Amino acid sequence: MFDLSVRRSFHTSSCRIAGRRRLRGEGTCLYSTRLLRARCPPLLDREDAAHDHPPPSDSLTTDYYQELGLDQDAPVSEIQDRLTVLEAQNRSRAVFKNAQGESARRSLAWIAEARQVFATEDSKDEYDIRLRRRPAQVDWTGRAWNYYHVGDYGAARIAARKAREAAPSDPRPWVVSAWIELAENNNKQAKAYADEALIADEDKSAAVDVQEVRGVAFEVLGNHDRAISCYRQALKYAPDTYKGQLYLRLARVLSSDESFDACLEAYSLADNLGSDTREQINQIVRHEVTDSSSGRLKNLKGKVNARDFLAADRGMLLGIIASCMRACELEARGEELNRLADRLRDQPRPYRDDYSFINVFGYFSAFSMPFAIIGLVIIFQVGGSLPSVLRTLLWTFFVINTLLLAWYICSTLEYRSRKKAYEHDQERSRITREQASAVKEEAWKIIRSIRG
Repeated sequence: MFDLSVRRSFHTSSCRIAGRRRLRGEGTCLYSTRLLRARCPPLLDREDAAHDHPPPSDSLTTDYYQELGLDQDAPVSEIQDRLTVLEAQNRSRAVFKNAQGESARRSLAWIAEARQVFATEDSKDEYDIRLRRRPAQVDWTGRAWNYYHVGDYGAARIAARKAREAAPSDPRPWVVSAWIELAENNNKQAKAYADEALIADEDKSAAVDVQEVRGVAFEVLGNHDRAISCYRQALKYAPDTYKGQLYLRLARVLSSDESFDACLEAYSLADNLGSDTREQINQIVRHEVTDSSSGRLKNLKGKVNARDFLAADRGMLLGIIASCMRACELEARGEELNRLADRLRDQPRPYRDDYSFINVFGYFSAFSMPFAIIGLVIIFQVGGSLPSVLRTLLWTFFVINTLLLAWYICSTLEYRSRKKAYEHDQERSRITREQASAVKEEAWKIIRSIRG
């Protein structure tokens, strides 16, 4: 199951052509494929800043409760808090120089008016009385967005249906319908609504919204190739201030090398890449780099050096790559130490058969040696008085006993030497294994510090 975690800004009513923007900002979460939150970039400096609102309608004829999704029974303190949230959400859409940007700027103007209207309980009561005299004006698409943002998907679905019935050739109702179905995990229905939005958007005025929601629908259905194609189409029409959000989606669905390239494209946006989106992309880069081999790290370093990034981004990327290269070196050193430890451990264990014929006689020769020496003394003391046969036997016994004893002593010393060398190798193997573990742990500490 997908964690739908890309937050989207509020859509309000405004004019007929306004408000096609996808969900962003600090609203209800919608979509993520790697469990990384992806908020849209904050409002940046531009010609038509979010505060340059188009003139709103008469505040006495605007139903702020419906248009902004406010609770009519809430105290003014809660309403003011809600307005603060809505303002942050609509700022992310106000950068667009089209209908959706106009809708966001109009919403910001309504929010500014509503702050005055709901300044006190008395002013709220006065507004409520005048509101009851206002002719009904309903923008079902805007209401669908508002219900969506507060997580009331049942009401949002009904409002979206009314919007589709009122304007079947407008892509906006189909887009919001698709996002609602995605939030409810009705992915096939979401794909159907996204396709309807594509058909309705003949002039490509809502291409970013349409292609993005189609991309998400394809992705959750497992068709990553089509999702990638949709995200790339959305990038062709998106303003620089929103491309970072699309590169973030693209990076999550691409293969490893292509994902890193998409992140580099996002960094190329420089100041147009919002701080929240930048942090999301940083997380992807950290995971991609830490999963790379030393050879791939050299390739990534070359890609970074070949691009014109902000000094802070370049320093961060090269620092991560350098740290990972160090971690790779430590990992390789650890593997080398492990191989050495294996060789030392696998040295043949010295063996001695104490029950072999020659070892048994060698062992007993040590006990019979005194008798052999006594026989030798007798030969020298008695001299020629002994029969020659006896002298021969005594000499033979002495020589054989001496040879067996000498062989036994030498073999025992050689066995003990080999046993000592073997035990030394085993101790070296244990120490080397500990060194390898320490080196690898240092490498993993570097990796964990990068991943955060």
